[in-house]
Amino acid sequence: MDHPLQHHRCVIGFLCVVMAIWLRAAPLWAAGTVDDNLLAGAEALGRENLEQAIEQFTQAIDAGSGTREQTVAAFEGRCAALYKKSLIKNDTGLTKGAIADCSRSLEFKSDHQRSYRLRGTARLTLGETARALEDLNVALALDPQDYLTLQNRGLALARSGQPERAIDDFNQAIKIKPSHIWSYYNRGRLYAALGRHERAVDDFSQFIRHRHDYEAAFLYRGRSWLASGAYQQALVDLHESLRLKPEANAEAHYWIGVGLYLLERYDEALADFEEARQLDDTRVVNALWLYLTRERLGKPGRDAFAGIRNLKEDAHWPGAMVAHMMERGSADTVLAAAAEGEGEGQGNEETKNLALFILGELALIKHQPIQENTWFPQLAAKDPGSPWVHAALWRTRDLPKPKSVAGTDSPRKTPVIVDPIITGAEDLDERTGPPTVRPDSPLTSGAPIKSKLALSTTPPQSARAIVEKKEEPIQEVAEVTSDKKSKRTPHVPGTYAFKLAAYESTEHVDQALAEISRLNLPVYLQDFQIKEHSYLRVWVGPFKTEEQAMAAWKRVKALPGANPSAVRKR
Repeated sequence: MDHPLQHHRCVIGFLCVVMAIWLRAAPLWAAGTVDDNLLAGAEALGRENLEQAIEQFTQAIDAGSGTREQTVAAFEGRCAALYKKSLIKNDTGLTKGAIADCSRSLEFKSDHQRSYRLRGTARLTLGETARALEDLNVALALDPQDYLTLQNRGLALARSGQPERAIDDFNQAIKIKPSHIWSYYNRGRLYAALGRHERAVDDFSQFIRHRHDYEAAFLYRGRSWLASGAYQQALVDLHESLRLKPEANAEAHYWIGVGLYLLERYDEALADFEEARQLDDTRVVNALWLYLTRERLGKPGRDAFAGIRNLKEDAHWPGAMVAHMMERGSADTVLAAAAEGEGEGQGNEETKNLALFILGELALIKHQPIQENTWFPQLAAKDPGSPWVHAALWRTRDLPKPKSVAGTDSPRKTPVIVDPIITGAEDLDERTGPPTVRPDSPLTSGAPIKSKLALSTTPPQSARAIVEKKEEPIQEVAEVTSDKKSKRTPHVPGTYAFKLAAYESTEHVDQALAEISRLNLPVYLQDFQIKEHSYLRVWVGPFKTEEQAMAAWKRVKALPGANPSAVRKR
């Protein structure tokens, strides 16, 4: 991917507003050139005119006739403008200049909280995590209610290998300022890195409710959906990432290809892996998937490695897997390389999981019987939190699950967070609701449905029929009774239910209703509209008690690819 800071329009809090009010209200200052420059600089910073802001603050500094407070404000303002420009230009020289200006500001006022926060944030951008923490700790001591300092210290703590303390800081930042959506985004990134993907999805969803235009949030939520086994939901978000960033988005094409492959839609996956290779011909892991996809389609897999730059067959990951695919290396060498975590990958444990899954796929391609495929049971015995674990569970769904597998309990290394630094608030709008659902990427369960509905009980009424009967209420319940009679009743207030998912396609609603009906659980539909699009939510319920609802939730959660929301009282 591009440099992570490149995707962010970083906002330096409400510094420009604070400075403008402060300058106008300060009783010690008489009107003059320095005062005018400071006001002009603050206003230019607020308008994102960074060149003018830098020029105005520089003039205030060069005048040399300002008071102590004015000098502090001038250095702090130029620090903010330089830092913001450094993010846009990806220029470390500008970042160092910002740090120098904040340091000068602190020479004149040693307890200036915002200068500590700005300098700490800039140092974090340069990778100076320990020094950043020192500054952010001082800033927080000076103002414990500064949610921006808490957020940025959370990023610093995550990068220094203290994820639980980082989460505490994000939680506190959200408690102080619930409307500051970047704290949700950054906490979601950390949850995803820790493998807590359900919580990551919740945080990304909270962010997306207010920022429908931020491509990276859809990309990361899509990846968390994949890791949760909800492959179709993942495809919706990944396609939205591609819509928001249609050019040079190799990352979205790669993960779309992975999702399609796991859904056994190999023809479609091939096109996305090919596109990812065209956009980034250095990504060897993409070539591994391309190899698998071509073999699945009966095409020569070795052609996947043609034209890949920096392709190596060696003892490191992913070169060891390339050598194995070319029949010049062993599976043991592959696993040893994956355990080292060197080269292209996502951390030791995740790379080991991916290696096990690819080895299992290669065994299937070579027509090894599934019951003799030792790779998938090893993977399926691990804790969830990886798309490869969920895929292995689906591949081995008809096999007895092993109680334990030696060597699968290795502790997960603390992830290294390389998040962008977000230092300010965003204006929120009132838009809520899910992202646009693409017609060809419905929100369905991850398990591919290969046959028409065939229920042992009376099937629920078609969703299409429900939509077309305008005169009848949408919110109904389809209960499957023991005498195989299906009846529908309105939802009863005060009972419990949970959402399965939201759909645009009535065909996929029918499929979801069929899956739930096979479990003999009550289900009902709720329609809603966002702009010109109509959607259907599938609810499981109602249940008289929360215990009954939780028991049903666990049964639905066990379905391959299903990711129902939490039980709630209606």
